[in-house]
Amino acid sequence: MTCEIADKRLFLCDCSKSMRLDKEKLGKMLHATEDFNIYHQLCSKELGEFENGISGSDAIIACTQEESVFRSLAEDINSNSKFVHINIREHAAWGEQGENAGPKITALLEGAALEVALPDRVTMNSGGRTLVYGRGDVVLDAARQLANRLDVTLLIDQADNMFPPSAPNFKIFGGRIVESSGHLGDFHIGVQDLSAKDPSARSTISFGPSATELTNLQFDLILDLAGAPPLFEGDDRRDGYFRVEPGAPVKIQQALFELVDMVGTFDKPRYISQEQDLCVHGRNRQVGCTRCLDHCPTASIMPIDNVVSVNEYTCAGCGQCASVCPTGSLSYTVPFPSNQCDVFRSLLGKYYEAGGRDPILLLYDDNMAEELLAIGRFGRGFPSNVIPWDVGRITALGLDAILAAITYGSSKVVLATGQIKFEELHALRGHLEILEAINAGLQLEGEAVVFLEGRDPSQLEKKLYQLAESARNSEQKARDKGLRIGSKRDRIWLSFNHLTKIAEVPENPIPLPGGAPFGAVRLDESKCTLCLACVSVCPEGALLDNEHKPQVSFLEKACVQCGLCRVTCPESAISLEPQLDLRSAVQQPRVLAEEEPFDCVRCGKPFGVRSSVEKMVDKLREHSMFKGNPGAIDRIRMCEDCRVVDQFSEKQPFAVGSRPITRTSEDYNEDG
Repeated sequence: MTCEIADKRLFLCDCSKSMRLDKEKLGKMLHATEDFNIYHQLCSKELGEFENGISGSDAIIACTQEESVFRSLAEDINSNSKFVHINIREHAAWGEQGENAGPKITALLEGAALEVALPDRVTMNSGGRTLVYGRGDVVLDAARQLANRLDVTLLIDQADNMFPPSAPNFKIFGGRIVESSGHLGDFHIGVQDLSAKDPSARSTISFGPSATELTNLQFDLILDLAGAPPLFEGDDRRDGYFRVEPGAPVKIQQALFELVDMVGTFDKPRYISQEQDLCVHGRNRQVGCTRCLDHCPTASIMPIDNVVSVNEYTCAGCGQCASVCPTGSLSYTVPFPSNQCDVFRSLLGKYYEAGGRDPILLLYDDNMAEELLAIGRFGRGFPSNVIPWDVGRITALGLDAILAAITYGSSKVVLATGQIKFEELHALRGHLEILEAINAGLQLEGEAVVFLEGRDPSQLEKKLYQLAESARNSEQKARDKGLRIGSKRDRIWLSFNHLTKIAEVPENPIPLPGGAPFGAVRLDESKCTLCLACVSVCPEGALLDNEHKPQVSFLEKACVQCGLCRVTCPESAISLEPQLDLRSAVQQPRVLAEEEPFDCVRCGKPFGVRSSVEKMVDKLREHSMFKGNPGAIDRIRMCEDCRVVDQFSEKQPFAVGSRPITRTSEDYNEDG
């Protein structure tokens, strides 16, 4: 009486028969080998059957509302089973199209069965050393409340008309913060004009002599009530830093309530993994790609030599850096991108296998979870061909994952962004521009990717039904079924290759918006000297040389438009052109510039570039070291070996006497 998916026991409940689940049809879609139960009150009356069923088995539980009940029971019986919870009620079975949601339910269950690697953890320790910063009675009151639970230091930047507290149980200083860095448990503050409170002050707070140099202080927590610009970029995402306007008493009390609990050891995911060997930020002190630096809202990425480094303690996990990284040097780990592609393949593959058609993949994160639940709970419910899936962080989606969803058969990919801050949507909007350009260039019908903005459930529902109907009326394209393996670049090109099978490849490259990680290198041959500096600096092997002759070739498929070749070229002969060339020729190198080598006038060996050697001869002919000296001019036309031989074949003006004959071991043996 059980059903398993990927060796996980399935617990399916119709929530007191509020969902119309057809057991026979679902059994066929799930390939159940025997009859299985659909429970009615698994979280209450049938909880004993759940307890018996999880013995020695991992489980998929088709319920998210009562997750805490199942977790609590597992803890009570010391179960080592792993549980995955998936919502089929609000997301599928509840609603006017719930009876037709069998393929979607099957797809959601199949997606939940996939193993997703858990990220490493980052640990931060807070001892409760707290800085309260600002002015006026509001900071005194805040410090007084916190001092009963935390080790508080009050820093007042302006003490006009502040009454001195009697017997305060916290330290009071004056000064201005001019530098700040760090994270929860390790904030570093640079204070200008630091001075201690004068204990003899009577009616107003006053301070003693100020420090003449910048004073560095360290704290675990900061409450900023100064009403000035924040001390950190992305201040609302900096753990341990609370910035509240001094005129907002309710928010101040909320911050105080949270601060007193921030003592101890805290863990968070290590959101970003790094492979610095793949980084194309710089080479030889020349800066190329800065996409991750440009998109990080918390300034958690810093350049170090030729690569970038992510501060895992201050990283807030928006994932934009990984989203725009052209090589996969930075990857988002919650979940890992290759896992994301596997999930989309499983979801859409199972949906089609179960008889579904015209699917729309609705991707969302915690930011929109409640609004989407409201559609199923209070509205018409989701259309039967709209498959909601939580991707962890919507802003971390890269081109590889979005393209995988499209080529695996999603009629449209809908990104539920809600009201995410504008600066955190730069990466996604950039991807959308690129995909729109590709869609137009391939003359594909309709929008492949749609933003679902706003938070009103009724408006979201209306838009989803419009999209669902549009998908049903659109032409069905052949879908890809292959795995997305290899690097990020490999995964993207696997999707591009599929697009060439379902659309006519244009005769000319598709123009892309600036900043796109695909494109051509344009070389001005009138300026190029074939010094090959661009070849030596290209980190992706997109620029190639030829060991037999002076030549620069270009492999467009490998180019990520990092710009290192452009900034390195001493002649400013290189420019970049963002485009996507899907013709088969792009997968082979093409020659950008070439010349015949110059043949050594002494031995005939080819060396150097003919035009460069001749240009040097013309420029140096009238120089004092070469004028009237044909031998010196000829040495410019010689290879490196002949140049040395010729130089020392002439009489040396500074030589004294004759060079002694070299004696060998044989000479000494003959002498006896």
